[in-house]
Amino acid sequence: MNEKRTNNLTYKELMEKTKYSVTLNYFGFDYKVYSNNIKDIDRINYIYKHFKSSSKSFVLNIFLLSEGNSLQENLMIPNSEFHIYYRSNNDDVEEWIFPDTPFPPCSLPPLEGKFIILHGMAFISSRNKAIVAVAPSLTGKSTLMIEMARRGFKVLSDDLLFIDIISHKICKYPKPVGIRERGLYLNKGLKKLVKSYLARNPNVLTFLETEFGTKVWLIHLEDIYPNCYYDFDCDIEHIN
Repeated sequence: MNEKRTNNLTYKELMEKTKYSVTLNYFGFDYKVYSNNIKDIDRINYIYKHFKSSSKSFVLNIFLLSEGNSLQENLMIPNSEFHIYYRSNNDDVEEWIFPDTPFPPCSLPPLEGKFIILHGMAFISSRNKAIVAVAPSLTGKSTLMIEMARRGFKVLSDDLLFIDIISHKICKYPKPVGIRERGLYLNKGLKKLVKSYLARNPNVLTFLETEFGTKVWLIHLEDIYPNCYYDFDCDIEHIN
């Protein structure tokens, strides 16, 4: 649960604490992200590589002050906490607490209230519309997404789905697919695929999902199936 707190750091103090940075663009808005930990920036660059921007103007400055290291080598540490300070074009700075990652910053302006957010996956039908599957964790959403990409379907997003509340279109959101270790024991084809991928990409970002007691690999699906992501937001054909 995200928690808002009263901030007691100035913009100047935040700039002095955070010497690493990256610029991201979510849904047409540019954000400058600063951190006191280079490993946090490395993680952002890995997970959100499709959202990196070269813009020099930003609607928000986001400062990440992580408690200790949220990364050890390429392994994410669970239950890490980010102190997020955001600043718009004026001098006001507000602080939020996020349990792991604040991206995309949908609870902060200018994205606040613009999307319906669902837990699911989506791929593109033969009519160039989205087929959406909404389901809880451990129900095979990522496995289904990989299978649809293998069969030649374009995919939109895995895990988080963003529906624009004005256009009602589902937004493209290409992120790594999370493959759980326990899922490999249930799907021999998936196990073979992941084993081959890891042999070629030894620095894949992983984390320990303590809630379910399993290791998770974050795999960029387009490295396996080039051009598998759909390039546009699109209308929804069916939600299940």
